[in-house]
Amino acid sequence: MNLSFNGKGRHRRSLVLDRSATRYNCFRYNSAIMNEDSITELKQNLRGRLIQPGDGDYDEARKVYNGMIHKKPRLIARCADVADVIRLVNFARDNDLLVSIRGGGHNAGGLGICDDGLVIDLAPIKYARVDPAARTVTVGGGCV
Repeated sequence: MNLSFNGKGRHRRSLVLDRSATRYNCFRYNSAIMNEDSITELKQNLRGRLIQPGDGDYDEARKVYNGMIHKKPRLIARCADVADVIRLVNFARDNDLLVSIRGGGHNAGGLGICDDGLVIDLAPIKYARVDPAARTVTVGGGCV
């Protein structure tokens, strides 16, 4: 497939898309996220909750602050602690998944959610630790 364009003051250029490479990448990506055995194992090892399309609260879990954003992730993980976050990042890397991190879900651009990937939802991780000596406060990702 050849696509040509002509910009102002520029010469005509062509872009060639290799359809076979595109098909291979999409197939590889989709086969990785559809591996139900690895998803079942992840679900058993998480302390938090793993939500998938078809679950009763999926539509509520994928909502973000901007009502015009309607992305549909393959998995939404509501983390209970840092160990869950580590486990999910490793899972995404091993399975070649796109990852979005959601804190409070208030990003107007919808950057806390993605299509066909993994959303790591930090909302349940809410804590605040005050160190008066160091004059610092540490808060969990769900406090944002």
